[in-house]
This record gives sequence, structure tokens and C-alpha cells, in this order.
Amino acid sequence: MFLGGPPLVKAATGEGITPEELGGARLHTKVSGCLDHFASSEKEAYECVRNIISTLNFELPPEETTEYDDPLYSADELLGLILSRLIDGSRFQEFKAEYGTTLVTGFAHVEGHLVGIVANDGELTHDASLKGSHFVQLCSQRSVPILFIQNTAPHTANPTSLSQVWMASLFSRLYLSCS
Repeated sequence: MFLGGPPLVKAATGEGITPEELGGARLHTKVSGCLDHFASSEKEAYECVRNIISTLNFELPPEETTEYDDPLYSADELLGLILSRLIDGSRFQEFKAEYGTTLVTGFAHVEGHLVGIVANDGELTHDASLKGSHFVQLCSQRSVPILFIQNTAPHTANPTSLSQVWMASLFSRLYLSCS
């Protein structure tokens, strides 16, 4: 913690000094008192942090359960409701409506401008990934901008089966078609 480094000190005073001597952790722990603790290793630093946290005198408040009313309308209709409120005249020309149904793709106008729409509300399937990739490539060939509306479940970080690896490659294909 210093305003000017060792080269500035050397230029001003002619004295050579290391960054540690000028403003390192040991200096601020032992001399200036700006630091409360010094750790020589990551393990020691974690132990120090745990000890500090243990003295905070803080307890998590009990989790309250609250009553609630179920929504009046089905979440299954959400995607259609969102799209119908975004596009001109709520008119949507769906692309491959019967294929890869967990992903909705199609053309519409937003404020008079033609756009491609890629929207999903759930996990992408094999067919949906292929459909999305094809649609994105089609929009790219036609120079049509794309509006993405996504609500996708998180994917497993480390695929454990061949089918998960296959799905990951399809997702990659869809994502790469967007670049």
C-alpha cells in the first residue's frame, strides 16, 4: 500500500528499497498497524478468516415459511404471453413448429423491424438444439437480427454419460452458430 513505487523513492532519495519494505504486508502488520493479520500461506489465511468469522457474534435468522397463493395462470402459457406482448400485432410465423418443441423459433416484426426469435422455457433437447442451430444459421444467411428469450435449466458441469456428452456437443453447436 503505497502511492509511489520503489523507482520513485530511488529518484527522490537515491535510496534503493523493495516493494515489500516500502509497503508490503509485513510492514503494515508490524509497523503501521494497517493490517490486523498476516498469513504465510493460503491455508493459514483460511484459518485466520475462519477465526475472525467465529468472533462476529452473528446468528442466521430463522427461516420463515410464508403462505402464498398459487398463480392464477399456468406457467406453460408464459412463453406465448411474453411473445404476444413483444411482437407487432402478436403475429408470429413459427419455424418447425412440430419439431424440437422445447424451443420456439420463428419470424416476427418488432416495431416494424423483421427479427428472428429463439425462445425456450425449459431444458433443451437434442431436436430443439438442432432446430435452433438451423434457425440461427438461416437468420444469419438472411441478415435477420435475432431476439433470444431464454429460461434454461442449468446443465451438469461435468458430463458423466455418453448421452450427456452428446447433448453438450449439440448445445455447443447451437451456441457456436450464434457467434
